[in-house]
Order: sequence, then C-alpha cells, then structure tokens
Amino acid sequence: MVVAMVPFSASAATWTKVDTAAELAAMADGNYWLTADIDLSKETWTKIAEFKGTLNGNGHTITVPKDTLFIEKLSGTVKNLNLKGAMTLD
Repeated sequence: MVVAMVPFSASAATWTKVDTAAELAAMADGNYWLTADIDLSKETWTKIAEFKGTLNGNGHTITVPKDTLFIEKLSGTVKNLNLKGAMTLD
C-alpha cells in the first residue's frame, strides 16, 4: 500500500506549486504552495502589488531584499512561511 503525505489540507481547491522567484512574482488570486526556499535578495525584485489568494509556505523560507517584503498589499492568507532578511514594517 502507498500512502501519500499531503503538506496542506486537501480540499477541492486547486493548488499551484511555487519554487522560483518568477513563479512567486506571478502569484495573484489562487492557492499556492512553496516547494523550495526562495532567495529574493539576489534578484531584482518588484513587490507583488496585491495578493488575494492563499500561500502555504510548507515551512520554507523566503529571503527578502533589504527593507522590503515580497507583497505590497496582502488581502489573502500566508501561512507556514519563514521570512529572512532586514525588514521594516509600517
């Protein structure tokens, strides 16, 4: 018998995997889950203007550029995510 471990609660929702900075930048509405750590400190990064979906970090880490987060306006849900870097929050 084969048993699959699902890293998030299974539901009828469709989930899209994210494991690169380009895939992270393309997020908008929808359900996403990280499959790898992502280091944005080495990227020319433009914040996601508004995120309305769900992002399950699955315990992975996003390293952010100095003094910025990766999302400008969060209207959705981000969970199980580690952030690393120098951040200033308003």
